[in-house]
Amino acid sequence: MELWMWVHITANNKDTPWLSPFGVFAFGFKPLEEKNLFLLCIWYHQIPDQTIVWYGYDGVPVSIGCKLGLTIDRGLVLSDPRGKELWNSQPILNNVAYGFMNDTGNFVLLRNDSFYLWESFKNPTDTMLPTHIMESGGVIFSRLS
Repeated sequence: MELWMWVHITANNKDTPWLSPFGVFAFGFKPLEEKNLFLLCIWYHQIPDQTIVWYGYDGVPVSIGCKLGLTIDRGLVLSDPRGKELWNSQPILNNVAYGFMNDTGNFVLLRNDSFYLWESFKNPTDTMLPTHIMESGGVIFSRLS
């Protein structure tokens, strides 16, 4: 049974991304050059180039109106405008208490005792950041530009 999303962000040009405490990084939907397409990602927010450092949903662009929600039982859930699930941050083995965008560029989901349930650093894409540690057997993916 899915528990209700208590916070979400929508792919549009109005919603503000989730920012790290000092605004160094942003997590949300970054508009692409193609009209009405967005990429679920983490990017450097304070530099002019706003370089993407992580992406979800295999780097596939999504249309306007898609939503990213934070749920108690499944973590992050990306859905299309009709509510069909496209991607999630499973496996989540405990209830998520909150999500947090760090100034290191790592988005984390935590339970009440601050134990990390999921983190973007454990699901790397094409960029390693200064505090990012790759575990033995880890893999980095690169999306086509």
